Amino acid sequence: MVRLVCHSLFFTPSHTTTRTRTAQTFHLCFTQEDMGGGFLLGCVGGGMFHFVKGYRNAPLGQRLSGAFAAARLRAPVLGGNFGVWGGLFSVYDCTLAAVRRREDSWNAIIAGFLTGGTLAVRAGPRAMLSNAVGGAVILALIEGGMQILHKTITKAQMAQAYGGRAVAVDKLDPPVPPGYSSRSSASDASFQLA
Repeated sequence: MVRLVCHSLFFTPSHTTTRTRTAQTFHLCFTQEDMGGGFLLGCVGGGMFHFVKGYRNAPLGQRLSGAFAAARLRAPVLGGNFGVWGGLFSVYDCTLAAVRRREDSWNAIIAGFLTGGTLAVRAGPRAMLSNAVGGAVILALIEGGMQILHKTITKAQMAQAYGGRAVAVDKLDPPVPPGYSSRSSASDASFQLA
């Protein structure tokens, strides 16, 4: 149900025009998958954390059973918290993408700000602001790391594709495989029309 509502609300075309072409992109909102992914991440990570914590806090003769009991009791709670965070973040991210008609890092940063603030509503305005800023900072670090990783991987792939030599790439041109020129003229054509 959640997927259907988000799909119908946020499956809207956004037109981005560049110097050479017009691209039409569609944004899909999968809140249900983000909630499930958050729950799974919280359960697995929380299970490992609480297993170790339960092992350390249990008496000597019952360490293993204490570890399993702590993991069984506390991992679903942490998974639920992560699931709520993932669901709220996904709703805010999809809403921002639909409203702004743009898919960029600012959507995730603003969604992290809104999610952190929303989850701290019951604690008061000061806690809301500090959690909102914390959520924005965490998402800014994640987005910055993703962009650095993407730029590094792209440079390595371009160097591999062009035989290790540096290549100046016009960011507005579409990607062209090696051996093909993106700017071809009639004299460069390798075939003639009969």
